[in-house]
Amino acid sequence: MDILPKKVAVLYTDAKRDYFKTEALYITEKDAEHDANIIARYVEKLGIEVVTFPGNENIIENLKNYKPDMVINLVDSVRGNDYLAATIPAILAFLKIPYTGTDLFGLALNNIDKYLTKQILQKYGVPVPNHQLFINYYEPIDMTLRFPLISKLNQTHCAVEIHDNSISENEPELRERLKLKPVRNLIVLKSKNFQRNSADFME
Repeated sequence: MDILPKKVAVLYTDAKRDYFKTEALYITEKDAEHDANIIARYVEKLGIEVVTFPGNENIIENLKNYKPDMVINLVDSVRGNDYLAATIPAILAFLKIPYTGTDLFGLALNNIDKYLTKQILQKYGVPVPNHQLFINYYEPIDMTLRFPLISKLNQTHCAVEIHDNSISENEPELRERLKLKPVRNLIVLKSKNFQRNSADFME
C-alpha cells in the first residue's frame, strides 16, 4: 500500500509590498515563494508530483484544476493581513483536501491573540513559558517572571519587532521597551530560558 501522496501542492504567502502596512511586516514574508520552492524540491525528491501556488484569489481555481492529494500550507497572511490566513485552511476543509498545519480555528485564534492561545494551552496542561500581557507600560510586573525577558507583539505574526533590544535584562530596559508601542499593540512577555519543547515554538 502506497502511503505517500501522488500529488502535493505547496501554498505560500502572496507577498507583494503593497499588501503590507510596514516594511517590517513585508520583510517577514518577502521570501515566501523562495521558501516554498525549496520545500517543493524536497517533496519532489520523494518521487511526488508537486506544484506551488500563492495564497491569493486564484487559489480555489488552482486547487480544483490541479486536484492535489494533500497541501502543505505555508500561508501566514493574505493580502498582508494575518487574520485572513485562516481563510486558507477554511478553503482546504471546504474542498476536502488534507493539509498540514493548524485548522481554521487554531490559526485564527493565534493570529488574533497569542496571549489567549497561551492561556488555553496552559489550561489543558501544555507547557508554555511564564508570560504576562501588558496593556500599559507602567503595569506591575508579574512576580513569577525572572529577567532576562523577551517581549513581542501580541497580535502580530512572525518576528516583527523582534531584535536585540527585545531582550530586557532588567526592569528599566523593559519599561523603555514597553513605551515603544501604542496601547492597542499589546505585548506578551516570556522568560528567555524557556524549554525547547515548549508550546512557544508553535507561534
